[in-house]
Amino acid sequence: MKNNKFLKTAMVSAVAFTPVLAVGVNVEKASAATDVLPSNVESFLVQLDVVYADARLADGLPKLHAAQDYLAAKSDWDAVAKKMLNKNTLTTEEQHVLNYLLPLFAASTTTSLKDAVNNFYKSVTDAELQKAFGVTVGSTTFTKATFTSFLVETESKVFENYSNSTNGSSMFDEFANALLTSTSYPDVKKAITDKFVISRVFDELKTIASVKVIQDAKEPFALVAKIYDEKFGVDSGGVTPTPSPTPPPVTTTPGEVSTGADTVASNPQAVIDAINAAASVEELTLTLTGTNTSVGIPALVLNALKNKNSNASIVLTSGTASYSLPVSFIDASAAATALGVASSELKLEISMAPVANPLANNAAYTTLSGAIDFKVAFVAPNGEKVEINVFPKPVTRSITTDTVLDPSTTVGVTVDAQGNVKAVPTFVVASNKEANLHRSGNSVYTLIKNSKTFNDVNNGKNWSEEFVEKLASKMIVNGTTATTYEPNRAISRGEFAAILSRGLGLVPKSATVKFTDVSSSQAFNTNGEIAAVVEAGIVKGDAKGKFRPYDEISRDEAAIMISRALDFIGTDGVKLDTTKKVSAFTDYRYIGNTARSHVERVYQAGYLGGYSNGSFGASNDTERGQMAKILYNFLQSVKFIN
Repeated sequence: MKNNKFLKTAMVSAVAFTPVLAVGVNVEKASAATDVLPSNVESFLVQLDVVYADARLADGLPKLHAAQDYLAAKSDWDAVAKKMLNKNTLTTEEQHVLNYLLPLFAASTTTSLKDAVNNFYKSVTDAELQKAFGVTVGSTTFTKATFTSFLVETESKVFENYSNSTNGSSMFDEFANALLTSTSYPDVKKAITDKFVISRVFDELKTIASVKVIQDAKEPFALVAKIYDEKFGVDSGGVTPTPSPTPPPVTTTPGEVSTGADTVASNPQAVIDAINAAASVEELTLTLTGTNTSVGIPALVLNALKNKNSNASIVLTSGTASYSLPVSFIDASAAATALGVASSELKLEISMAPVANPLANNAAYTTLSGAIDFKVAFVAPNGEKVEINVFPKPVTRSITTDTVLDPSTTVGVTVDAQGNVKAVPTFVVASNKEANLHRSGNSVYTLIKNSKTFNDVNNGKNWSEEFVEKLASKMIVNGTTATTYEPNRAISRGEFAAILSRGLGLVPKSATVKFTDVSSSQAFNTNGEIAAVVEAGIVKGDAKGKFRPYDEISRDEAAIMISRALDFIGTDGVKLDTTKKVSAFTDYRYIGNTARSHVERVYQAGYLGGYSNGSFGASNDTERGQMAKILYNFLQSVKFIN
């Protein structure tokens, strides 16, 4: 389970090491220095002596001691570890490492704590630690020294942040905030993240946090953090062995505020200030760096962006992918209700994680890129989340590849957990190494090569060959058989709706529609295509509650559907020739009043024209070849395909 990695790491850090430090220990002179511990760990333990000796803690020490005694008395740490790892048994290395980590919880003085850390260093080898955490033996970036240094770095950040907190955040909130910033030990962070199961960690933390004696220690802990920050704040040089990378600055250009993903999490106020100060904001661009694959955006930042421009988008970008999400597509209030928290407490987590390509060994597909798992979720302070899998309109994500892409045969596809492959409207950008994918749902996405034609259109057999082949290669239209397209056959309402749904990348919120003549067993509606176009307002049923999916669609009905689709998607980039008038058609009077404005619009956009005799033929059936031309012209004009 890889969701919400920074919170998982924070909580595991809290359970594995820092609660001993967080609840306080009896004041006692530390044992003599040894040459076993890294200097930064040694310094941190000595600093704790100074902190707990401060006279201001005198009244709070009994509560801290009581909390420590409770932790020390727990006898089920072995069982707790198995739950957090989701294992019934531990490996030899896991049990060995656990035996020397558990004494950290039982340390009641700084002397015994230091002795426990020393014993851990003396009794556990780097190789044993690496095997226990599933790290390659011999790693120079995941060792006992980097492991404890990472925990000390995190604890130091928590002390400083918690002491300066003005929003009433909890200790564990501050662990999360501390982990949002870059760490000097990314490989340690990743190893801990990959090892533990977040839901199990939360279960154990909730149990511990609910105990009254732990609750009673909160105020003294806040004072510990304050004293530590006064005396040994991270900014003073403290214990961090190497400076953490400085989060990227917030920059403003016309229409755009941009910064690093780390910055929006660690210094959201700077981002909010930039948004408020900008003349206009169309995009908030956040850049992922290093191995980071996700960002947590505080609700206050989302609110500032929405208040500035309700049509603005959040753009997350990395070297291999990007994701553009209109802020109007997300509803924090609904997620807050579902999670039982205030909307201001939420963070929007956007993730673009590379995953093993599910089509890599499938002989039926030629892959052109890696696979990316795109996810969006609202996350509560306790780590519980509500995933957002379907949006009101298509969102744009991109995949970048080293392969030169052919715009006519490159297709973006989604692959679900069952291995089902669905095509996505795909537009290859000018560099020919990046493709924009448009779809209203999240999933695992990859790029494939696909080329398709049919015997009855190929080599000039039908005027619609170009349009049919382009849409078939993009997997938007299908043949009536594997080798025939039947371009002159009339197309039905159900077929047209399904093709339009695929062409727009629509995902239904619910696959159920209330038409008595529509079901999921119909070939054109196996994925809820009818529901998707109905929800989008593109197609409607009749007054009797029927959709009439097998009725042949007339040319004016096709014009209405395409016009409504344009309303749904938006007209950015679409050029209309306003000199073209529907009244110029010789059979204008036979075009119904309802259809006239729609016919004129698609005529001006160049999607659909008249016959050579000057008529439009509103009531004529729309043929499959005509449909291919209409749909291609439409999708190409809105840059859903090349």
